[in-house]
Amino acid sequence: MTLCTVLTFDDDHKLVDFVSDDRLRSSTDGRTFIRQRWSTPVTDYRVFDGRRVGALGHARWHPDDEPTFDYLEFHVDGIS
Repeated sequence: MTLCTVLTFDDDHKLVDFVSDDRLRSSTDGRTFIRQRWSTPVTDYRVFDGRRVGALGHARWHPDDEPTFDYLEFHVDGIS
């Protein structure tokens, strides 16, 4: 099986999405695992101490048999 990862950048060379098929999701009965597409779209960047950092984004499952859904939203307020 060939796994693929796709990185998408905007015109300012900022990463705006990361899509991969390398995560595993448990089956309904919990006995097996199924490869699952997931993505991490980044929707905002901020500058902290002169470094541009992805500051708002999501972790998203893309199941074959149900609608796409977010399982995590992240928001970076600061870096120390």
